[in-house]
Amino acid sequence: MYAYGNVSYNTASIDRNTVYTSANFELAEDLEWFAQTMFVQNSSFGRYAPPAAPWTNMSADNPHNPYGEDGAYGLFRWVGIGTRDGNVDDYNIDLTTGLRGALDWNNATWEVYFHRNKADNKSVGQYYLSYSGLAYNEQNDIDLGSDAGIANMKATTLQESSSTFDQYFGGIGFDLFELPGGAASHYFGMEYFEQTYADIYDGQSEAGLIGGSAGNSSEGERDVTAFFFESVLPVTETLELNLKARYDDYSDFGDNVAPAVSARWQVAENVVVRGSYSESFRAPGLDLLNAARTFSAERAIDFAGGSTTSRQYDTYYTQNSELEAEESDYTNLGVVWDVNDNLTFKVDYFQLSIDNVIQAKSLQSLLSDEAAGLISAVSIDTDTSNETFYLKRSASGTLVEAGTSYYNGAGFEIEGIDFTIAANMETAFGDFRFNNVNSFVLAYDTEVGGIVQDTAGWSGQPELKSVATLSWSYEDHSLAWNSTYTDSTSEFQSAPRNADGDVIEGPYVIDGKLDSWLVHNLTYTYNAGTYGAVTFTINNLTDEDPVLSSAGTWTNQDLYNNFGRDYRVNYSISF
Repeated sequence: MYAYGNVSYNTASIDRNTVYTSANFELAEDLEWFAQTMFVQNSSFGRYAPPAAPWTNMSADNPHNPYGEDGAYGLFRWVGIGTRDGNVDDYNIDLTTGLRGALDWNNATWEVYFHRNKADNKSVGQYYLSYSGLAYNEQNDIDLGSDAGIANMKATTLQESSSTFDQYFGGIGFDLFELPGGAASHYFGMEYFEQTYADIYDGQSEAGLIGGSAGNSSEGERDVTAFFFESVLPVTETLELNLKARYDDYSDFGDNVAPAVSARWQVAENVVVRGSYSESFRAPGLDLLNAARTFSAERAIDFAGGSTTSRQYDTYYTQNSELEAEESDYTNLGVVWDVNDNLTFKVDYFQLSIDNVIQAKSLQSLLSDEAAGLISAVSIDTDTSNETFYLKRSASGTLVEAGTSYYNGAGFEIEGIDFTIAANMETAFGDFRFNNVNSFVLAYDTEVGGIVQDTAGWSGQPELKSVATLSWSYEDHSLAWNSTYTDSTSEFQSAPRNADGDVIEGPYVIDGKLDSWLVHNLTYTYNAGTYGAVTFTINNLTDEDPVLSSAGTWTNQDLYNNFGRDYRVNYSISF
């Protein structure tokens, strides 16, 4: 019941510095050297509530043990230590250099380059709980609330992460043979790249002697060789066919071929029909295969434990070396209709299907698996050091700890429609433009609790997102109004149960409703020519609050932000 929202930050502060350079030099006719360099430095600061960490094996005479029995297990918020502060420094350097040119053969152009990306991250955490310091205080009868006792229990954590990416690329494009619609264009290429990953934690965190955090060092590497081609075939003057294929050979995941085909048909002067089909392959990242064990206070509603509102639970994320690659196929069919020079309509139907999908199993999903009988909770003294997914409950049924990770789900299938309106009008007192993009989710079939459910419209998954922009420009002035609409969703989804309270097979029970969300933004720009441009922006013009749960809490930071109305001034100049 600790009011952590009063002391923690919802969003970390960020200071970013970026330097980018690009250069090219003509070495000879049809031969050019090119290069680009980017350096990015980020510093961020985050503040979180004091460490929430268990106190195990409490003695019977411990004044904090209300039961008077040896070996008691207690959950504490160590407020005396203070808020946990996180200071993160990121460094990233990206380098590319290569040659490109043209050949006196079938309009051929070629390119070779070397690309390196190196990232370093250092994260320092302050004011965590030192279990060694706690034991020292117990051993020496030092008051936990005294200055000495608090100083003994304060711990500083260190996490140093790094990754490198070295890529060698070569490709050539050319025309070869004629079709009724024109010359057929082709492109062949290959690339080879190496990746390394390392994540190093301090010794106390690795030993599990830090409360409110956890981590173990890990590292990994892989190399990939790939070949690909693309052909653009103008079958007729109104029909164009595009064929693609890519072959990848992973050092740790075998190989894969991913084909793609698309077509564009100019039905009439102002009507285009287009369609595509593609297959994709994605191997799990090195960080997912080798990630260190980390602590998180995850929010969930433990219906089985009698809860009806969400709260935080100690959750440990670990790597999953058993992850397999995911495969997907994507189908799209659309029509573009230019009614006239001032009005255009676009309609696209899409279907995305992903098998063996790589996804994080949230604590709420883990509880859904328990409700469906796919996993059983264990007692709090069970050794779970070799377990990836687990739930620990006390004898009374209270959820105490959970373990989770990424996994290969059965997959999901999304079906929807994108509808776009674009219009413009030129007048004596300025040019007007209107653009409206709407995305409708018709179905979102995914596995929940061992059952395939259509989760479109569930919390976090609105069935409609719409963005509309109306702009006006006249000489050196421009004004734009933008609105973003997020459809309402349900709030709770729970497994169906019979009269005895047992879980039965069937569609999930949907309960509660979260409001829709409409936010307006206004932007004015004055272009002063050689003196640059000044832009004034008001985001969230009507100062809308984020959508809150029925308990009055802000539970979805990804879908609704809590920035409220904010004002921004930007000045830019090019020379």
